Amino acid sequence: MNSDDRLKKLEEVVSDILIDTHRLTEDVKDIRNDVKDIRSDLKDIRNDVKALNEGQQTIIRVFNTFGDAMLEKLSEISEELKAMRQDMNQVRDHEERIRNLENHVFKKGA
Repeated sequence: MNSDDRLKKLEEVVSDILIDTHRLTEDVKDIRNDVKDIRSDLKDIRNDVKALNEGQQTIIRVFNTFGDAMLEKLSEISEELKAMRQDMNQVRDHEERIRNLENHVFKKGA
């Protein structure tokens, strides 16, 4: 192989190296862009998770408030029912006294 052939071969090798280097540079740029996209997606996911957690906390607070209100209302209703039961017992006792009185009056008067 003469010196011209070697020079041509060297030029081909250098040319191939430059082409490969350019391709690698482009690939590295693509990878960097992909990494930026991934970081952006991760940031979006973190924000979504944060929003979900905040929403969950809001739901828990609303549920607790609703639950507390329901328990308070049930307690009020229970107290009202107890009072109604006592009133009904008094009415029943009163009715029984009236019947006893009527029986007593009818026995003596009749």
